[in-house]
Amino acid sequence: RTVRVQLLGFAPIGQRVDGVAGGTSTVNFAMKDLPYAISPVVVTALGIARKEKSLGYAVQSISAATMEKVPETSMMQALAGQSAGVAVTSASGRPGSAARVVIRGETSFSGNTQPLFVIDGVPVSTSSDSPSNALGTGSSGSRQMDIDMENVDEITVLRGAAATALYGSRAANGAVVIKTKQGHPGQPLRFNFNSELRYDEPILQGYVTNYAAGSRGYFCNGKLMGQGGWCEPGYPGTNSETQSNWGPNIDSIPQIVFDSLGPIRFRDARADFYKTSPTTNSSLRGSGAMGEFGTYTLGASYLNQIGINPVEKLDRLNLNANINLSLSKWLTY
Repeated sequence: RTVRVQLLGFAPIGQRVDGVAGGTSTVNFAMKDLPYAISPVVVTALGIARKEKSLGYAVQSISAATMEKVPETSMMQALAGQSAGVAVTSASGRPGSAARVVIRGETSFSGNTQPLFVIDGVPVSTSSDSPSNALGTGSSGSRQMDIDMENVDEITVLRGAAATALYGSRAANGAVVIKTKQGHPGQPLRFNFNSELRYDEPILQGYVTNYAAGSRGYFCNGKLMGQGGWCEPGYPGTNSETQSNWGPNIDSIPQIVFDSLGPIRFRDARADFYKTSPTTNSSLRGSGAMGEFGTYTLGASYLNQIGINPVEKLDRLNLNANINLSLSKWLTY
Protein backbone atom coordinates (compact mmCIF):
# COMPACT_ATOMS: atom_id res chain seq x y z
CA ARG A 1 0.00 0.00 0.00
CA THR A 2 0.96 3.67 -0.40
CA VAL A 3 0.87 5.86 2.71
CA ARG A 4 0.41 9.61 2.14
CA VAL A 5 1.37 12.14 4.82
CA GLN A 6 0.24 15.77 4.73
CA LEU A 7 0.88 18.50 7.28
CA LEU A 8 0.29 22.24 7.15
CA GLY A 9 3.53 24.03 6.35
CA PHE A 10 5.14 20.98 4.70
CA ALA A 11 4.93 19.51 1.23
CA PRO A 12 2.75 16.33 1.10
CA ILE A 13 4.65 13.10 0.49
CA GLY A 14 3.62 9.54 -0.33
CA GLN A 15 5.65 6.37 0.21
CA ARG A 16 4.98 2.71 -0.64
CA VAL A 17 4.91 0.37 2.34
CA ASP A 18 5.23 -3.42 2.09
CA GLY A 19 3.97 -5.51 5.00
CA VAL A 20 2.87 -9.00 5.94
CA ALA A 21 -0.48 -10.05 7.30
CA GLY A 22 -0.70 -9.53 11.06
CA GLY A 23 2.69 -7.78 11.09
CA THR A 24 3.76 -4.18 11.90
CA SER A 25 5.72 -1.92 9.57
CA THR A 26 7.59 1.25 10.52
CA VAL A 27 8.10 4.03 7.96
CA ASN A 28 10.12 7.23 8.48
CA PHE A 29 9.08 10.30 6.51
CA ALA A 30 11.38 13.27 5.77
CA MET A 31 9.11 16.19 4.94
CA LYS A 32 10.25 19.40 3.28
CA ASP A 33 9.14 22.90 4.30
CA LEU A 34 6.57 24.48 2.02
CA PRO A 35 6.01 28.22 2.51
CA TYR A 36 2.49 29.56 2.12
CA ALA A 37 1.69 33.06 0.91
CA ILE A 38 -0.34 35.06 3.43
CA SER A 39 -2.42 38.06 2.47
CA PRO A 40 -0.62 41.28 3.57
CA VAL A 41 -2.01 43.17 6.54
CA VAL A 42 -1.71 46.96 6.85
CA VAL A 43 -2.31 49.35 9.73
CA THR A 44 -5.18 51.75 9.00
CA ALA A 45 -6.70 54.62 10.98
CA LEU A 46 -6.63 54.30 14.79
CA GLY A 47 -4.13 51.44 14.46
CA ILE A 48 -6.66 48.91 13.17
CA ALA A 49 -4.97 46.11 11.20
CA ARG A 50 -6.87 45.01 8.09
CA LYS A 51 -6.14 43.09 4.93
CA GLU A 52 -5.02 45.35 2.12
CA LYS A 53 -7.44 43.81 -0.40
CA SER A 54 -10.44 44.59 1.80
CA LEU A 55 -9.81 48.35 1.78
CA GLY A 56 -11.65 50.66 -0.57
CA TYR A 57 -8.94 53.30 -0.67
CA ALA A 58 -5.26 53.61 -1.54
CA VAL A 59 -2.82 52.59 1.18
CA GLN A 60 0.83 51.59 1.16
CA SER A 61 3.03 50.22 3.93
CA ILE A 62 6.78 50.53 4.37
CA SER A 63 8.47 47.97 6.58
CA ALA A 64 11.32 48.57 9.02
CA ALA A 65 13.59 46.40 6.86
CA THR A 66 13.12 48.85 3.99
CA MET A 67 13.73 51.91 6.16
CA GLU A 68 16.95 50.44 7.56
CA LYS A 69 18.47 50.44 4.08
CA VAL A 70 18.05 54.23 3.75
CA PRO A 71 21.04 56.13 5.24
CA GLU A 72 19.03 59.00 6.73
CA THR A 73 18.81 60.16 10.33
CA SER A 74 15.40 61.79 9.85
CA MET A 75 12.44 59.54 9.14
CA MET A 76 10.74 62.16 6.96
CA GLN A 77 13.75 62.34 4.66
CA ALA A 78 13.91 58.54 4.58
CA LEU A 79 10.39 58.47 3.08
CA ALA A 80 11.71 59.97 -0.17
CA GLY A 81 11.24 57.51 -3.02
CA GLN A 82 9.67 54.84 -0.81
CA SER A 83 5.97 55.41 -1.54
CA ALA A 84 4.18 56.25 -4.78
CA GLY A 85 2.68 59.73 -4.87
CA VAL A 86 4.69 60.98 -1.88
CA ALA A 87 7.08 63.86 -2.57
CA VAL A 88 9.66 64.76 0.08
CA THR A 89 11.64 68.00 -0.15
CA SER A 90 14.46 68.65 2.30
CA ALA A 91 14.78 72.21 3.54
CA SER A 92 18.59 71.98 3.70
CA GLY A 93 21.41 69.61 4.45
CA ARG A 94 21.81 70.78 8.04
CA PRO A 95 21.57 68.17 10.80
CA GLY A 96 18.01 68.01 12.08
CA SER A 97 16.59 70.19 9.32
CA ALA A 98 12.93 69.82 8.44
CA ALA A 99 11.52 68.09 5.38
CA ARG A 100 8.32 68.89 3.54
CA VAL A 101 6.08 65.93 2.71
CA VAL A 102 3.33 66.23 0.09
CA ILE A 103 0.93 63.40 -0.83
CA ARG A 104 -0.67 63.44 -4.29
CA GLY A 105 0.63 66.90 -5.18
CA GLU A 106 -0.22 70.39 -3.99
CA THR A 107 -3.81 70.91 -2.85
CA SER A 108 -3.70 74.42 -1.36
CA PHE A 109 -2.57 77.85 -2.52
CA SER A 110 -1.47 78.67 1.02
CA GLY A 111 1.19 75.95 0.91
CA ASN A 112 -0.16 74.05 3.92
CA THR A 113 -0.24 70.59 2.38
CA GLN A 114 1.54 68.63 5.10
CA PRO A 115 -0.10 65.30 6.02
CA LEU A 116 -0.97 64.37 9.58
CA PHE A 117 1.57 62.19 11.39
CA VAL A 118 0.24 59.65 13.85
CA ILE A 119 2.50 57.59 16.15
CA ASP A 120 0.81 54.62 17.81
CA GLY A 121 -2.57 56.34 17.49
CA VAL A 122 -1.40 59.73 18.83
CA PRO A 123 -1.28 62.68 16.35
CA VAL A 124 2.01 64.60 16.56
CA SER A 125 3.19 67.91 15.18
CA THR A 126 6.00 68.05 12.64
CA SER A 127 5.94 71.80 11.96
CA SER A 128 9.12 73.87 12.00
CA ASP A 129 10.24 75.40 15.28
CA SER A 130 10.66 78.91 13.87
CA PRO A 131 10.62 80.74 10.51
CA SER A 132 13.30 79.60 8.10
CA ASN A 133 15.52 81.92 6.11
CA ALA A 134 18.02 80.15 3.86
CA LEU A 135 20.02 83.38 3.30
CA GLY A 136 19.84 84.66 6.88
CA THR A 137 19.41 82.51 9.94
CA GLY A 138 19.30 79.30 7.91
CA SER A 139 16.73 76.54 7.85
CA SER A 140 15.23 75.70 11.22
CA GLY A 141 14.59 72.23 12.49
CA SER A 142 11.33 70.59 13.46
CA ARG A 143 10.05 67.88 15.77
CA GLN A 144 10.78 65.42 12.98
CA MET A 145 14.28 65.11 14.38
CA ASP A 146 12.88 63.61 17.62
CA ILE A 147 11.64 60.42 15.93
CA ASP A 148 14.06 57.53 16.29
CA MET A 149 14.15 55.45 13.10
CA GLU A 150 15.46 52.46 15.04
CA ASN A 151 12.16 52.36 16.96
CA VAL A 152 9.92 52.36 13.86
CA ASP A 153 8.36 49.03 12.94
CA GLU A 154 6.06 50.02 10.08
CA ILE A 155 4.91 53.16 8.26
CA THR A 156 1.55 53.29 6.49
CA VAL A 157 0.68 56.12 4.10
CA LEU A 158 -3.07 56.84 3.92
CA ARG A 159 -4.30 58.79 0.91
CA GLY A 160 -7.65 60.47 0.30
CA ALA A 161 -10.57 61.52 2.49
CA ALA A 162 -11.93 57.97 2.89
CA ALA A 163 -8.69 56.74 4.43
CA THR A 164 -8.31 59.62 6.86
CA ALA A 165 -11.95 60.33 7.77
CA LEU A 166 -11.44 59.23 11.39
CA TYR A 167 -8.78 61.91 11.91
CA GLY A 168 -10.95 64.79 10.72
CA SER A 169 -9.85 67.93 8.90
CA ARG A 170 -6.28 67.71 10.21
CA ALA A 171 -5.75 64.76 7.85
CA ALA A 172 -7.31 66.42 4.82
CA ASN A 173 -3.95 66.15 3.05
CA GLY A 174 -3.44 62.51 4.01
CA ALA A 175 -1.95 60.77 7.01
CA VAL A 176 1.28 58.95 7.80
CA VAL A 177 0.62 56.28 10.45
CA ILE A 178 3.74 55.15 12.31
CA LYS A 179 3.79 51.94 14.33
CA THR A 180 6.64 51.50 16.78
CA LYS A 181 8.30 48.22 17.68
CA GLN A 182 6.59 46.00 20.25
CA GLY A 183 7.19 42.70 21.96
CA HIS A 184 5.32 39.54 20.92
CA PRO A 185 3.37 37.11 23.10
CA GLY A 186 5.47 34.15 24.19
CA GLN A 187 8.73 35.85 23.18
CA PRO A 188 11.67 35.41 25.57
CA LEU A 189 13.77 38.40 26.55
CA ARG A 190 15.75 39.41 23.50
CA PHE A 191 18.26 42.24 23.09
CA ASN A 192 19.07 44.00 19.84
CA PHE A 193 22.09 46.29 19.49
CA ASN A 194 22.74 48.32 16.38
CA SER A 195 25.59 50.72 15.65
CA GLU A 196 26.15 52.82 12.54
CA LEU A 197 29.01 55.02 11.39
CA ARG A 198 29.03 57.02 8.20
CA TYR A 199 30.79 60.01 6.67
CA ASP A 200 29.27 62.81 4.60
CA GLU A 201 31.64 64.39 2.10
CA PRO A 202 30.95 67.83 0.60
CA ILE A 203 30.86 68.18 -3.18
CA LEU A 204 33.55 70.74 -4.06
CA GLN A 205 34.45 69.84 -7.63
CA GLY A 206 34.26 72.46 -10.37
CA TYR A 207 35.72 75.44 -8.50
CA VAL A 208 38.30 77.40 -10.54
CA THR A 209 41.61 77.68 -8.66
CA ASN A 210 44.14 78.27 -11.44
CA TYR A 211 43.60 82.04 -11.64
CA ALA A 212 44.95 84.49 -9.07
CA ALA A 213 43.02 87.25 -7.34
CA GLY A 214 42.78 90.57 -9.15
CA SER A 215 41.07 92.10 -12.14
CA ARG A 216 41.73 92.59 -15.87
CA GLY A 217 44.69 90.21 -15.71
CA TYR A 218 46.51 92.15 -12.98
CA PHE A 219 47.23 90.68 -9.57
CA CYS A 220 45.86 92.20 -6.33
CA ASN A 221 46.21 90.68 -2.89
CA GLY A 222 42.69 91.77 -1.85
CA LYS A 223 43.70 93.77 1.24
CA LEU A 224 42.88 97.39 2.03
CA MET A 225 45.52 99.94 1.15
CA GLY A 226 45.98 100.85 4.80
CA GLN A 227 46.44 97.19 5.73
CA GLY A 228 49.11 96.17 3.26
CA GLY A 229 47.04 96.23 0.08
CA TRP A 230 49.09 95.82 -3.09
CA CYS A 231 48.38 95.54 -6.81
CA GLU A 232 50.60 94.63 -9.69
CA PRO A 233 52.09 97.71 -11.43
CA GLY A 234 49.92 98.75 -14.36
CA TYR A 235 46.66 97.89 -12.59
CA PRO A 236 44.13 100.46 -13.90
CA GLY A 237 42.09 100.63 -10.68
CA THR A 238 42.73 102.23 -7.31
CA ASN A 239 41.15 99.68 -4.99
CA SER A 240 43.27 96.70 -4.07
CA GLU A 241 40.43 95.14 -2.07
CA THR A 242 38.96 92.88 -4.71
CA GLN A 243 37.04 89.62 -4.38
CA SER A 244 37.40 88.73 -8.04
CA ASN A 245 39.62 85.99 -9.41
CA TRP A 246 40.33 87.68 -12.74
CA GLY A 247 44.05 88.07 -12.16
CA PRO A 248 46.83 86.32 -14.08
CA ASN A 249 46.87 82.59 -14.69
CA ILE A 250 48.93 80.44 -12.36
CA ASP A 251 51.47 79.91 -15.15
CA SER A 252 51.81 83.58 -16.12
CA ILE A 253 52.24 85.49 -12.85
CA PRO A 254 54.94 88.18 -13.28
CA GLN A 255 58.13 87.84 -11.25
CA ILE A 256 57.52 91.23 -9.61
CA VAL A 257 54.57 89.71 -7.76
CA PHE A 258 56.78 87.05 -6.15
CA ASP A 259 59.51 89.60 -5.42
CA SER A 260 57.00 91.85 -3.64
CA LEU A 261 54.76 89.33 -1.82
CA GLY A 262 56.63 86.03 -1.84
CA PRO A 263 54.93 82.72 -2.71
CA ILE A 264 51.32 82.98 -3.84
CA ARG A 265 48.90 80.44 -2.42
CA PHE A 266 46.18 79.06 -4.65
CA ARG A 267 43.39 77.54 -2.62
CA ASP A 268 39.74 76.68 -2.62
CA ALA A 269 38.19 78.62 0.24
CA ARG A 270 35.31 76.14 0.39
CA ALA A 271 37.70 73.24 0.96
CA ASP A 272 39.20 75.16 3.92
CA PHE A 273 35.74 75.57 5.48
CA TYR A 274 33.60 72.53 4.62
CA LYS A 275 34.84 69.27 6.10
CA THR A 276 34.00 65.58 5.84
CA SER A 277 31.59 65.02 8.70
CA PRO A 278 30.99 61.83 10.72
CA THR A 279 27.64 60.55 11.93
CA THR A 280 27.33 57.90 14.65
CA ASN A 281 24.09 56.26 15.70
CA SER A 282 23.87 53.52 18.33
CA SER A 283 20.81 51.88 19.83
CA LEU A 284 20.06 49.13 22.35
CA ARG A 285 16.62 47.59 22.63
CA GLY A 286 15.21 44.79 24.76
CA SER A 287 11.82 43.17 24.18
CA GLY A 288 9.90 40.18 25.43
CA ALA A 289 6.70 38.92 26.99
CA MET A 290 5.47 38.85 30.59
CA GLY A 291 3.70 35.53 30.35
CA GLU A 292 -0.02 36.08 29.92
CA PHE A 293 0.11 39.61 31.30
CA GLY A 294 1.41 41.35 28.16
CA THR A 295 4.53 42.39 26.29
CA TYR A 296 7.18 45.07 26.64
CA THR A 297 9.87 46.86 24.64
CA LEU A 298 12.48 49.12 26.27
CA GLY A 299 15.09 50.95 24.25
CA ALA A 300 17.66 53.72 24.18
CA SER A 301 19.52 55.32 21.29
CA TYR A 302 22.06 58.09 20.83
CA LEU A 303 22.71 60.03 17.63
CA ASN A 304 25.66 62.34 17.05
CA GLN A 305 25.64 64.06 13.68
CA ILE A 306 28.08 66.77 12.61
CA GLY A 307 27.37 68.77 9.47
CA ILE A 308 29.83 69.55 6.71
CA ASN A 309 29.67 73.04 8.20
CA PRO A 310 31.76 72.58 11.39
CA VAL A 311 29.42 74.75 13.50
CA GLU A 312 26.38 72.55 12.79
CA LYS A 313 25.74 69.65 15.12
CA LEU A 314 22.89 67.45 16.31
CA ASP A 315 22.96 65.40 19.52
CA ARG A 316 19.87 63.28 20.19
CA LEU A 317 19.19 60.90 23.06
CA ASN A 318 16.02 58.80 22.84
CA LEU A 319 14.54 56.73 25.66
CA ASN A 320 11.40 54.79 24.80
CA ALA A 321 9.16 52.23 26.43
CA ASN A 322 6.27 50.37 24.85
CA ILE A 323 4.35 48.20 27.34
CA ASN A 324 1.11 46.36 26.57
CA LEU A 325 -0.80 44.88 29.51
CA SER A 326 -3.55 42.30 29.03
CA LEU A 327 -5.65 42.90 32.15
CA SER A 328 -8.44 40.61 31.01
CA LYS A 329 -9.84 38.98 27.91
CA TRP A 330 -11.69 42.17 27.01
CA LEU A 331 -9.32 44.82 28.35
CA THR A 332 -5.82 45.57 27.05
CA TYR A 333 -3.88 48.58 28.25
